[in-house]
Amino acid sequence: MAILEKILEINTFTNSQPCSLEGSDESILIHRCKNGDHSAFNQLFKQYRNQAFEVAYRFTRNGEDAEDVVQSAFIRAFKYIQRFDTRYPFYPWFRTIVINESQTFLEKKKRKRVEPLENPNPEIPGPIDITPDLSVVAPDERVHRNQLKSLIDNAVAQLPTQQRICFTLFEMQDMKVREIAAQLNCTEGTVKTHLHRARFALRVLLKDNLKDY
Repeated sequence: MAILEKILEINTFTNSQPCSLEGSDESILIHRCKNGDHSAFNQLFKQYRNQAFEVAYRFTRNGEDAEDVVQSAFIRAFKYIQRFDTRYPFYPWFRTIVINESQTFLEKKKRKRVEPLENPNPEIPGPIDITPDLSVVAPDERVHRNQLKSLIDNAVAQLPTQQRICFTLFEMQDMKVREIAAQLNCTEGTVKTHLHRARFALRVLLKDNLKDY
C-alpha cells in the first residue's frame, strides 16, 4: 500500500479510524476530489477502505493481494473521479472499480490450482441455500460460529473462479442478478447458472462438515 499511503499521507492500511459520511457530506467531498483535494479523497479512503478490502479479499483470498487490489482501485478512482456522477452514491461506482481490479489481478496472477469437479449431471437440483442461520446461535457458541464461518469461507474459496465471483457478489455483496450480469459482461442466464452450480458444489463440499452444526 506504499503508493497510496504516500498519496494520502496515511501510516497504514488498517490503523486509521473510519469516518461516517452523510449523503450531502459525501457529495461535497466528491466535488473537492474533483478539484484535486487529496485530503478529501483521504476521507473517502477512510470511509470505504474496509468495504473495498472485504470485496477484494473475497476474490483474491489473500490479505496482501487484497491490499494491492484496493490500492489500485483507489488510485484508479481518484484518476477517474471526474467521470463520477454525483447524483448517485459513491460506493456502488467504486465497488465496480474494485471488482474490475480484482478480476484484472486474478487474470494477471494466473494462479494454478486444482478446480473441483463440475456436476456431470445437467439436471442439477434447484438452488440450495447452504448458508446457516447464525442468528439462532447462542452468544456462548462464538467459537463454533467462527469455525462454521471458516468452513464456509474455505468452501467458497474452492469454487471455480466465475462461480466464486457470482456467489460472492450475490450472497455477500447483495447485488442483483442483473447487476452482476452487467458487471461481468455476461447474460443473466449465465449468472444464474454460476449461482446454481456454486450452491450445488458448496452443498457437496460442506455436507459432511455441517453435520455437527
